[in-house]
Amino acid sequence: TNNIGGLYGVSLFSALFKSTTDLQGVIPDLVTDYAVSDDQLNFTFTIRDDAYWHDGQPFTPEDVKFNFELALKCGVINGIYVSAFKAIEGAEAYISGEAPGLSGITIDGDVVTIKMARPYGAFLNVVAQWVMLPKHLLENQDPVTLHTSDFWQRPIGTGPFKVAKVEWGNYAILERNENYHGELPKIERIKMISVSDEVVACQAGKIDYFN
Repeated sequence: TNNIGGLYGVSLFSALFKSTTDLQGVIPDLVTDYAVSDDQLNFTFTIRDDAYWHDGQPFTPEDVKFNFELALKCGVINGIYVSAFKAIEGAEAYISGEAPGLSGITIDGDVVTIKMARPYGAFLNVVAQWVMLPKHLLENQDPVTLHTSDFWQRPIGTGPFKVAKVEWGNYAILERNENYHGELPKIERIKMISVSDEVVACQAGKIDYFN
């Protein structure tokens, strides 16, 4: 919830969008289509219907709304998400507990509409960095302590890889998600190992990549 980046993050999770290589634009990922009003106050996302969580549950528009609300109450989170999502209509009332949810987010079939209280120029770029987390596994979790949840012992995402095995303090194995909604990766398995010195491990031929 703070910074799910690097090989682990992009392997297990997906976001509504991917960032372009120059970080100036976005490419649809968990959406099939989107529109932005000229005044930057209304965003509509058409959610794809062929994306599934690693446990087989379908990814839904309700997951999208849940994630924006989750981000606003997380105990540990990168401030860039809070800044962007607080611009959504009803955010202040939701954060203070005066409202049960974000009034600015509505769902109609597979379309999620977000109404902003004020423009936030980099909104889509920030959305492209927030990975979607499963409502059906986390809706009863206290957002304040989400970062310590057992969910992270074996996380479930919608990304191109899923967790196959974990040996804490030693290694984790990710295997290709054959039900991935996008183009399947050519790599079938990734072994992530724990090392004390990445450079020495690389020189010894024990690892191929580190970040």
